[in-house]
Amino acid sequence: MNIKGIQPVVAVVIALIVVAIIGGYFIMQKDRVSSTDDQNLDVMDKKDSDSTDIVDPTPTPDSDIKTFEITAKNWEFSPNVIKVRLGDKVHLKLTSIEGKHGFSLSAFGIHEKINPGEPVEVDFVADEKGSFVWSCNVPCGPGHPGMKGTLIVE
Repeated sequence: MNIKGIQPVVAVVIALIVVAIIGGYFIMQKDRVSSTDDQNLDVMDKKDSDSTDIVDPTPTPDSDIKTFEITAKNWEFSPNVIKVRLGDKVHLKLTSIEGKHGFSLSAFGIHEKINPGEPVEVDFVADEKGSFVWSCNVPCGPGHPGMKGTLIVE
């Protein structure tokens, strides 16, 4: 085989190696996000079974308003589960301590951007029973798809 015949074969082999490396990277990232989702579900299951771990609202002078401070950072919300009663007025104080994030609780029409050092406050009425997922609505890196929390309305 001459040199001209080897060059296309070498180019194909190099291309396959590059594709395998890139594909492997994305598969590893997907597994990493999936394991984060599994960990978040484990935490939610634990919190659902042990009510002391679910965040209670901060007392306010007006007892009708339930206040929660939610912090966003790469790639999680803290707390990631909050619980209120049907009809409660809810006040959220949203802050980011690590990068630009968002807070989207679509069931209640909430879609906010959260920048570090710029707290955002949101008010709504929990007028529907159920579990409602909130998520980050600003792409923030490889853990973004798993950046979620849950509002439980009883």
